[in-house]
Amino acid sequence: MGSFFLTVPFIRLAGLVYALAVMGALTYLLKKTTSVLAVRAVAQNKEAAGLMGVDIKRTSAAVYGLYVGISAMTGVFVGAIVVTECRHGARPVPGSPSSWSC
Repeated sequence: MGSFFLTVPFIRLAGLVYALAVMGALTYLLKKTTSVLAVRAVAQNKEAAGLMGVDIKRTSAAVYGLYVGISAMTGVFVGAIVVTECRHGARPVPGSPSSWSC
């Protein structure tokens, strides 16, 4: 019986490790910290959370910063994995030469 080998590019492996790390960190954040109560309170009712002493602007800014950071790093990995070129999404104009130069 032959051996079975699996070749995984480093960037895809790094993307998997990143995804698992983000998932673990968010799970820990949601399950084990008390600061997430402010996030939940603001998500449910901003006025009531403000009356209970939650700084709504600070909480919203922290959530937005976390969102932007995760999205940016995900974009880095997707950009490194998915091949793009100058012609993606472009349609040739009828009557133009078929060869594209990038």
